Amino acid sequence: MSFLRNVWYAAAWGSEVKVGALFQRTLLNEPVVFFRDSHGAAQAIADRCPHRFAPLGMGVLKGDAVRCPYHGLEFDGSGSCVHYPHGDGAIPRAAKVKAYPLVERYSLLWIWMGDMSLADATLIPDFSCMDGDHWYVGKRYLHAKANYVLETDNIMDLSHIEFLHPSTLGGDGVKGALTSVLEEGNTVWSNRQTVAEGLAEQQATAINQPFHDEDLPMLEAQQRMMGDKSFWDLKPVLLIGDAGAIRARRVLDRLIAAEQQASAQ
Repeated sequence: MSFLRNVWYAAAWGSEVKVGALFQRTLLNEPVVFFRDSHGAAQAIADRCPHRFAPLGMGVLKGDAVRCPYHGLEFDGSGSCVHYPHGDGAIPRAAKVKAYPLVERYSLLWIWMGDMSLADATLIPDFSCMDGDHWYVGKRYLHAKANYVLETDNIMDLSHIEFLHPSTLGGDGVKGALTSVLEEGNTVWSNRQTVAEGLAEQQATAINQPFHDEDLPMLEAQQRMMGDKSFWDLKPVLLIGDAGAIRARRVLDRLIAAEQQASAQ
């Protein structure tokens, strides 16, 4: 599967990576282990020891380094081996793991999975609303066993609400509502209404049902039916409500193709 790599991804909530503990997550098919150093700064390195490929996340945090649970090699936030507990202690030159640029901002940990020289923190999208001290922010996530672009399709096309969410979000006025689609550079906006503010925590709790109990089973069912075939190879029939989702797919396809072409040169 091809991924867009030279972008910032929201890797975890900052609160998920706790002082003194290791946190494992797979991103873009790469296992990553997160931890906080002695100054509290979050770090991210490849979750695979270069010696016998044991998951470093099964080990322990020793000061500013992760100790491999298998043979005790220790790696710091730069990916360098800083302690070799065997023989004369001389660290093998090849004993290092990949380190990822990581920025903690807007209550999230943002990771750069591509070319490190292109990791510009000013490119992180503005989610300052997530840092609010005077309102509730629901810090959760939904894990779907489906291609991530199916999730983008789902949220960009709200014409499914009346049919997939009849008892929660749906209503007779939804399918006929006007949709505005705006494309600005690599960003596509698909809007149907202005969401009312002020419902805070109650709204965040209530919204869990349509996403978890209705969207999630459908996304995973779609993925099972698609198997390993690509979206475009299946020749989907396009409906009037697909404009936003299709534009978003084409933007993503274009960016991935350009990135791969640049890497091949």
